[in-house]
Amino acid sequence: MSELLSLENVFEVNEFVFPFKYRFSGQQSEEKILYIAREAKIMLYLRQIGAMLVGIVALVVIALLNRMLDDLGVKAKLILGAIGVLVIIITLLILSWLRFTWKRTLGIVTNYHLIKLIQINPINNIRQTLPVKNIVDTQSQTRTPMDRILGVGSFEARSGANSSGVSTEDAQKGIERVNKKSFYFIRIKNAEDLENYVKKLMNMVSKHSDEKMQTFRPFIADAKTGQRQSFIDQYPEYWG
Repeated sequence: MSELLSLENVFEVNEFVFPFKYRFSGQQSEEKILYIAREAKIMLYLRQIGAMLVGIVALVVIALLNRMLDDLGVKAKLILGAIGVLVIIITLLILSWLRFTWKRTLGIVTNYHLIKLIQINPINNIRQTLPVKNIVDTQSQTRTPMDRILGVGSFEARSGANSSGVSTEDAQKGIERVNKKSFYFIRIKNAEDLENYVKKLMNMVSKHSDEKMQTFRPFIADAKTGQRQSFIDQYPEYWG
């Protein structure tokens, strides 16, 4: 546990780099991050551009009203000016909020779980978890033509569990049950490569001990030519 506390919190990291020595809330002491990513940054930029365009249009409308209605009194002009300032403040707040939620909404793969953290307000986030051992099928796809143009895709893992809760007998046997469900990482880079990696992880989890899986090699998504081998040589303790 002390080793975990010494690691940097995932929410404070701007760019995730191999070998992902970070920590997150709810992480088990022997749980290692094998992959971590946010939604592709281009999606954040598109939302921010949309918010700025709406703000600009609102300011243009206010300016036109101010010019067209020359007979407005000083008080009315002050009100329009105040509305313009309010529009600017709201736009800046929206831009900050978009970045805040983007930065704190994460997809994580560990040696035990697939985890999705979704920020819903400044204080709370939703945590979705799927044990690797419960995955029965995976899929990667490009959902829309726009996704293809932007070079992003989505990854899906499906669980074969069909009951919820943990019975006393199951708890004694160490069995973890979850509702049958689909689990998504949406609009990420390298979705197809991630699917192949998770399939390999599923196979390794079924064959090796938890202790062995602690040194399973993380997924290096954006490594350039020769960089992946350099990472492997630099961290010989990893296998797979």
